[in-house]
Amino acid sequence: MGRLLRRTGRIFVIFNQKEADDLRQSILLVDESSITANNFLLIINSAREKFKNANFTILTFPDRQEFIRDNFPDVKIIFPHHKLKFKRYQFVLKLVFLVRGAFKIIILPSLDIYTVFVSLIFGRCPVFLNNRWLQWYRIKYRTVLDILLGVSSSDRSRRRINRGIKDVLKKLGRIFVILTDINGRDTQFPVLIVDNGYTDIGHVSTAVRKVAKNFTNPFITVLTFAPRKHDFVSMFPHIDIVTVRNTHSRYGLAIEMYRMRKRGFNRIVLTTLDITPAVASLLFMGAEVFIYNRWHEWWRLSLRSLFGYLKAVWLILLMIPIALYLFLTACIILLRTAFRLVILNSNYNTEK
Repeated sequence: MGRLLRRTGRIFVIFNQKEADDLRQSILLVDESSITANNFLLIINSAREKFKNANFTILTFPDRQEFIRDNFPDVKIIFPHHKLKFKRYQFVLKLVFLVRGAFKIIILPSLDIYTVFVSLIFGRCPVFLNNRWLQWYRIKYRTVLDILLGVSSSDRSRRRINRGIKDVLKKLGRIFVILTDINGRDTQFPVLIVDNGYTDIGHVSTAVRKVAKNFTNPFITVLTFAPRKHDFVSMFPHIDIVTVRNTHSRYGLAIEMYRMRKRGFNRIVLTTLDITPAVASLLFMGAEVFIYNRWHEWWRLSLRSLFGYLKAVWLILLMIPIALYLFLTACIILLRTAFRLVILNSNYNTEK
C-alpha cells in the first residue's frame, strides 16, 4: 500500500536531483558604482567571509567586469539591460527581475535609494547593507511601532553633511527604512532534518554532516523520537534536538512538524520518502524540501503547478496522434511484409 501511495504521489510532486554545488544558497551582491572598485573588492571579501560556501552573483556595470573577474573568477557576473537610454534605469530594471529570483540574501554596498526600495519592495529575502567601512546592517521597513517609539537606525558611520540631491533623497528615504545591527542568527539559514525513528542512525548522522558541509551557514535542528535523542546529543552536542511529543499516533511526526512551522525553517531535509513528513513539509512548512536517500543522493521535492498539469495534458494530447500515426505505419509495414511473404511462398510452391 505504501508503495502504491508513493507512486500516486509522484503525480503531484516533482523530483529534481541536485549535486553538492547546487545545495549552496545563492546570494546577490549589488554594485551600483557608488563606491570605488577597490572598496567594492573589500566588500566582496567581507561577504564571502560571512557567507562561506555560498554561490555569489554580482550585478554590476560592464566597465567593472574585468576588474571583478580577475580578482574573483568563481563568481557569476550579470550586466543590466541596454535597451533603455539611461544607465541608472537599465540597472534598476535588471535588479527588479533579479530580486524576484531564487536568491536567499541581497547585499547592498550603499544606501542608494533606488536599489534599497527595489530590493525591499520586489525582493523576497532579507536585505543587508555592507558599507565602505565593512559594517553590516539589516535593512528593514520602519513600522508604525518604530515611529511611535522613536526607534532610530543603528548605523554609526553615515555622513552628517548633505552634499547634493542624492544625500537629500537618502535622508528622505530613511523615514521609511531602519538599519539594525545583525547577530549570528541573522546570517544563518535554519534547516530542519527529519528522523522518522526507524531509519539507521548512521544514515541520519551522515545527512547532518552533509548539511553542515554543503549548505551555507546552516542552523541545524533535528526532529527525532525520544529513544534516539541521546544518540544525536552525543554525536552533535551543539545542534538543536527536538523530540516528537505524540508518539502514540502514526501521524505524530507530521503533527510535530506542523507545530514547528512558525520557526521559519529555510530548508527541510528528509532522510526517507515517507508520505506524512513529505506532505507536511510541502503543504505547511513553506520551505525548500530535500531528501537525502540511502544512496547518498540529493533530490529536491516540489509540488507540481497547475501549468505543469496543463503541460502534461497538452503533451498527452499531442502524443495521441503521433502514437496513432506510428501504430498505423507499423501495421502497414507488417501487412506489406506479410503480403510479400505470402506471394513469395505461393511462387515457390508453383515452381515446385
